[in-house]
Amino acid sequence: MWSLLVEPFLEYEFLRRALIEAIVLGLGFSIVGQVLITRRLSLIGDTLSHAMLPGVVVAFLLFGANAMALFWGGWITGFLILSASWFLFHRRRVEADAGLALFAVFSVSLGVLLAARTRTTTEILHLLFGNVLAIDQWILSMSVLVAAVTWMVFLWNYRSVLMALVDPVFFESVRPSSWWRVAFLLAIFSANLTVGFASLGAMMTVGLLIVPPLVGRALGRSLFGMVGYSALFSVLVSWVGVLISFHGEVPSGPAIVAVACAGLFLLQFLRLFRRARRVTA
Repeated sequence: MWSLLVEPFLEYEFLRRALIEAIVLGLGFSIVGQVLITRRLSLIGDTLSHAMLPGVVVAFLLFGANAMALFWGGWITGFLILSASWFLFHRRRVEADAGLALFAVFSVSLGVLLAARTRTTTEILHLLFGNVLAIDQWILSMSVLVAAVTWMVFLWNYRSVLMALVDPVFFESVRPSSWWRVAFLLAIFSANLTVGFASLGAMMTVGLLIVPPLVGRALGRSLFGMVGYSALFSVLVSWVGVLISFHGEVPSGPAIVAVACAGLFLLQFLRLFRRARRVTA
């Protein structure tokens, strides 16, 4: 069991780095994903991760495969799209999901056009789908920083976050949103998706963003409990997923998300089975 579960991480540095990256992403996503699920905005993560395409493509064309440039390109694009969507929603000119979809479609179209005009489309697409086994130290450091800031903001404003999720209308009447607070929260949200985008790619980021918070929502009895269970589940599925990727010679991102989905299905099956036994008893 030692050689199967632990020894690969002691022997290979890239596996340790991939595991740490997946765990750190899961820690940040446990908060962001819980907020999205509670507010029924789960698909925003998927929409925004694809909408970062033009920023990443422009950064790649200007600076090549530079991790710092790609991160800033995706982060700035995501922040601008979120800000524009929030502005339209706040002005009551369009619904929040419709505004985000509008800007996301335009952003993806622009990114595809930019990528099609280059001779490096294949390499760009490889970057977009991510590879957690090949991340460098800079991306890992940024992921740790983003997750740490996310948790500090959550713990410092726990009661405000809880009130905003339970009764957003009352929270808005008590504490009206200021532009700097909204901009800061949008920047944190965009940063979490950007580091996930760089490591796992667009599709796999959504899986790790949504599935563990669903598990936390099923097991937790409070907001802090939900976030805690989500973080613990992310650590477990990251460990198992990276091991499956190593021993089975399959991509790590899909392996981690597949294990997370399997864990969620198993949890729901056990809950239904226990409920059926109580009824028959």
